[in-house]
Amino acid sequence: MEGNCENLVHGSCSSLPFRDDIFDSALLIEVIEHLSRNWHDVATQEIRRVLRIDGTFVMTTPNKYVYLLLTKVGFFEDNPEHVGELTYGEAKSLFTRYFSIIDLCGKASSMNYGRFLDYFVPTRLRWNMLFVGKKANRRESSLDPSCP
Repeated sequence: MEGNCENLVHGSCSSLPFRDDIFDSALLIEVIEHLSRNWHDVATQEIRRVLRIDGTFVMTTPNKYVYLLLTKVGFFEDNPEHVGELTYGEAKSLFTRYFSIIDLCGKASSMNYGRFLDYFVPTRLRWNMLFVGKKANRRESSLDPSCP
C-alpha cells in the first residue's frame, strides 16, 4: 500500500475490531456479493453492532438476475469473485432484518449510456442496488411498515 497507512485497521467481517455503538455511518460498497451467503448476516450484524443508534448504513450490490442477464449478453464480464450475489428481494430482506430503510434505489444505466434509464426502470429491475438505512433503537422494529 502506498501513502499514509498509520491509522489503517485490519479486521474481519465476523468480528470488527471496534467497540459497540461507535460509528455514525458505515459503508458496504460492492462487498456483500464477494462474501459467501453464510457470511451475509454475520457481516450485517457486525455493522449494526458498531453503528450508533440512528447511525446510517449504506450498502450497494449488483442485482443477481439482472447482472447475470447483462453478463450473458456481454454488457459485463463474468466475475468469479462474486460468490454471494443477491436478488432484489434477498438484499432487501437482509437489509431490513437489521436496519430501517431510508432510501432504496439503484442504477439501470451506465456512464456510457447516460442516466435516462434510471428514470424509467423500477428499482427491482436495476442492475445495481443501493440501500440506505438507519439503526433503530432496540425498542423500534427494524421492519418499518412504511419501507418500500
